[in-house]
Amino acid sequence: MPDIDTGRTALRARAEAATPGPWQVVVYRTPFAFARHDGTTCSGEHVGRDIATVRHHPQSHAPDPIVTLGIGVTQETPVPFVYIRPEDADYLAAVSPEVVLALLDAVDMARAAATPLLRWLDQMETRYGSHPDDIRLAGFADAGVTYGDLRRLRAAIGPADALAPTAQTAGPPQGQLL
Repeated sequence: MPDIDTGRTALRARAEAATPGPWQVVVYRTPFAFARHDGTTCSGEHVGRDIATVRHHPQSHAPDPIVTLGIGVTQETPVPFVYIRPEDADYLAAVSPEVVLALLDAVDMARAAATPLLRWLDQMETRYGSHPDDIRLAGFADAGVTYGDLRRLRAAIGPADALAPTAQTAGPPQGQLL
C-alpha cells in the first residue's frame, strides 16, 4: 500500500489541477456504415464511454469532457482516438486503486480511533446537556481541545453509533469540564 502521508501533497496538487467534478461516465451510441472496396457494405453501432463532468459547459450545453474516445474507421479497421488533458491523466494515474484503498483504510482507522471519544461526548451530553463550544476538556487542556472540536469531528465523520463498534470507554482522562 502507498504511504498516504508522503503522497498527500502531490495528490492534493494533482486533484486541484484536474478538471473539477463531479465526474460521470457518459455512454453514447453512434451508428456507422461504410462501403468496402468490393462494393459490399458494412454497418453497425459503436458504443462509446467517455468520462465527463456532471455539469454542462455553458456554450456547448454538454458535459465537459475528461477522457473521450473516438473511433475512426479506415478500410475495415477501427482506429481509436483518445483525448485527455495532461492534468487529468496525472490525476487519474495518481488515484490508483491502491491509493483509494489506502485513503479508505486511513479514514477507517481515524473513525475507529475517534469512536470512543465521540461515544464519551454523547454520554456527557446525555448526562449533563450540551456545553458551550469553547469549553476545554480536562486532560486535553494543553492541546486546546474543546467541545466544539469534538462536535466538528462528529459532524465530519458521523455519530459514534454509526461508526465501527468498539468497547465503551470512560472517556478522556479526568473526563470533566475545566
